[in-house]
Amino acid sequence: MKVPFVKMHGLGNDYVFIDGRDGVELRSATVIRISDRREGIGGDGVVMLEAPVDVANHARMRIFNADGSDGGVCGNGLRCLARWLRQDGFVAEGSIRVETPGGVVELLAGPMLADGTVRVEATMPSPRLESAMIPSRIPGVGPAEPVIDRNAGEILAGRDLPPTTRLTLVSMGNPHAVLSLGGVGRAELDRMIRCVGPKIECHPFFPERINVHLVSSDDRGGLRMSTWERGSGATRACGTGACAAVVALVAASGPGDDSWRDIELPGGRLEIAWSGRPTDPVRQRGPAVESFRGWVEIESGSAFAGRARSTP
Repeated sequence: MKVPFVKMHGLGNDYVFIDGRDGVELRSATVIRISDRREGIGGDGVVMLEAPVDVANHARMRIFNADGSDGGVCGNGLRCLARWLRQDGFVAEGSIRVETPGGVVELLAGPMLADGTVRVEATMPSPRLESAMIPSRIPGVGPAEPVIDRNAGEILAGRDLPPTTRLTLVSMGNPHAVLSLGGVGRAELDRMIRCVGPKIECHPFFPERINVHLVSSDDRGGLRMSTWERGSGATRACGTGACAAVVALVAASGPGDDSWRDIELPGGRLEIAWSGRPTDPVRQRGPAVESFRGWVEIESGSAFAGRARSTP
């Protein structure tokens, strides 16, 4: 059967959005076909809009990576979803509450700008740093222990990392390995991520694989970052990854004043804020852009053995 879709992106991190509130289900093979940039619509994955479990919320989001696997949570996808819900009248006014595997995210969508961009602010759940919540299984690190600002080479030996690289593990509802490199420039970060990203994504210490981010300081007091997303490869932006990068910075240096920090990504800039207090939310704000709309053929039915599934 054919269903309508909306193609959207946040800083070039692009997804195909499908309304699944009537019970639309996707096979993993369908997600792969849709995401293919040569023979499909193309994108870093597929986002499904579903009815919320709690009627106090407006929607539930499921995200699938380009390889058909569960993506967990997606910051850029959430901002785009908020734009879609507001623009198409699903939520007429006020904040938008979306259920994710990491918790409920509250989103505020601004007006459409002259270039068609909508800026959205998202209040994400608080980060989790305990190893069991990443999840990670590192010898000598207990389930309740965090990995914060550790020597990366000692933990991830043989992964071609500079000797001064520091590692912090963060869950934003999906797993992140933040690797801090000092003052490395954009071109070198982008080159390195394609080398070390796939080696760390599938490291046996990470049973659900992991998103990998190389982070360095820029000359404006912010951060620059390159990302290798599990199931999608190198992407132009990662919203939850940018959140994880700021969490890693603040966790290593101690609680701060919750001020906004600029994160420079290959696709542009995001703003992220976190106080450092464990129960406080992480906030992000950035653009959401609609690319085009159309119809896509998917297999009908509701019970496929190969179907991509989201974390409950």
